[in-house]
Amino acid sequence: MKQTFIITITIALLVLQAVSADILPVGKKGYTRCTKIVNTEEFPDAYFISHLTGPMIQGHENSLIDSDECLYYGYKFNTLQILAVSRDYVNTVGIDNIEASDPEIMVSDEDSPPATGYNDEDSPIIKETTEYSIAGFSENGLILYKSRFISEFDDGTPPEIETFQKPDFQDVRLTFEVVEPEDPIVPPPMPEPPVEPEDPLEPVDPDDQIELPPMPEPEGFVAKIICFFKSLFGGSC
Repeated sequence: MKQTFIITITIALLVLQAVSADILPVGKKGYTRCTKIVNTEEFPDAYFISHLTGPMIQGHENSLIDSDECLYYGYKFNTLQILAVSRDYVNTVGIDNIEASDPEIMVSDEDSPPATGYNDEDSPIIKETTEYSIAGFSENGLILYKSRFISEFDDGTPPEIETFQKPDFQDVRLTFEVVEPEDPIVPPPMPEPPVEPEDPLEPVDPDDQIELPPMPEPEGFVAKIICFFKSLFGGSC
């Protein structure tokens, strides 16, 4: 009986909290808030997932993010996280089994505003759209930044559009998976030029010539024969 009473009181408190949270303050009116992630198609190796948890949700609700659609927030006490997941991983485990605590997941630290808000009754604002762009991925998670804010009115005023510059993020990559740089191609060493042989017809320096010793004069009978032939041709011995 006591346990049943405690459960009943707990449920009643939750209902009262929800009802009081949905009651607008006096003099206020509600308007719509829309949050978009606008450039998911620029990152084809990843899925971007809306991960919703809250008191009215059992476990979590995951859905793929469409750049043209507002993120679904549901109950105002829900918590919405933007996850980046490798496509191969999602195709392996299934989108419903993705958890924000999974080490394979990258989580954005950007807080998405609730789907509704309130303003003064005489305010012409009926809708605010906050657009986030994906800058890339880092060791710390998914990097988003607010790129545009649009206000719409019910009094005929044209929408107001505020555009924001991309911050100068450091160490941000554009692929979900880390791509290791390829080893540089080292060209083979150039062969040394061949050694040209010395020219065999190169003239010889006279100083380098070897002098041959003089031929000895022949003697005896042979010398006389040679002398005889020399005399026939007008020579002398």
